[in-house]
Amino acid sequence: MRLGETLRRSNSKQLVMTDKTTITIGQDKLSLEIEIINDSPVKGEPSIVCLAETISRPSVIVGLALSVLSTMDEGNTFNIYRSRFIEKELYDDPRILLVGLGSYQDSSKNNFSMYREKSVIKAEYTPVHDKRKNGSSFGLCGTMWKAHCAKIVENIGAALDLKPASYMIAKLYKFIDYQIMNCLDEDEYGKQAAHDVQGMSVPTLSYVLHRISSDHGHPWQAKGMLEAITTAVNLLVSIVSIELRRMYDREDLVAQIQDGYDLVCTDTFVPGWRQALELHDVDGVVQFYLFQDDSVWKCHTVRSKIERGSRPRIPIPEEWWGYTLAKASEFKNAKIPKGTLFVHKQGIVALSESRQAALDFAERCMEQI
Repeated sequence: MRLGETLRRSNSKQLVMTDKTTITIGQDKLSLEIEIINDSPVKGEPSIVCLAETISRPSVIVGLALSVLSTMDEGNTFNIYRSRFIEKELYDDPRILLVGLGSYQDSSKNNFSMYREKSVIKAEYTPVHDKRKNGSSFGLCGTMWKAHCAKIVENIGAALDLKPASYMIAKLYKFIDYQIMNCLDEDEYGKQAAHDVQGMSVPTLSYVLHRISSDHGHPWQAKGMLEAITTAVNLLVSIVSIELRRMYDREDLVAQIQDGYDLVCTDTFVPGWRQALELHDVDGVVQFYLFQDDSVWKCHTVRSKIERGSRPRIPIPEEWWGYTLAKASEFKNAKIPKGTLFVHKQGIVALSESRQAALDFAERCMEQI
């Protein structure tokens, strides 16, 4: 036992501070309870450990968030220990996930680090940081995402009653590694990342996580760190959930096209739906694409060709163009379908209050031909 550890334990009643939070995933179907504990981990119990010196680093915050998401299939309570020193035997215990521990790294034993200098504990575990195709090195976040991506996506999918296919996991790995982990790794090594994360530059994300984690006074306090981890967990869950649902909706869209439906409908907007039509609807059967956008449903015309400016296969009647609820009195004689909220002034798209109203709108359009 090292002197620093002896002194810290002798004063543990003064230093130990805990805080808890609960994260809900999948409309109250799963709640995660996270507790930060400023003490050494208990031997033999599954836990997550992080060195206190590195606790406010944004890459470590995201690494801890990944740790939580990768083990949430084993339970919904997580103890994250902030410890300056731990016993050597804990390094070889795969039940204990170690984050930000110098250069001691072995992903097969759940040990992940953010530095590249020679290990002072076991030289054979000095990490060799592989490089991505774009030339950037894998740091803490990239290495952890690479090791636990499949499990994290499966865990989030299970909370949403989805079972991701292997190609979905592969696509999510590449997407999130490029958009988030790659940039955080570059920021970790002092480089300026120029990529965007959901509209934010990653240095901004790093700054926000750092400010949250250190914005509660004494560095040993757990509240700020807990809020930062919660922010990172929610961000990752949101991105994975949105992208998974889009992939499932795209599969559903393609299936409807291949089955020969003239109206195709998905619960959420599918990016690239026009390309899907171009690829799978070779006979030009599909006339309208319907999808939910927040609380309304959109009925989108389908162009005869994918290029901009081409005419729709079946247009919205011109006398309906420009309709809004505020102008309803001006369209009394137009016989606009019930439940219509808005019609684009050039007849490209219409908004309806429900799925059935959108279906009625599309069918009325087809009846006009």
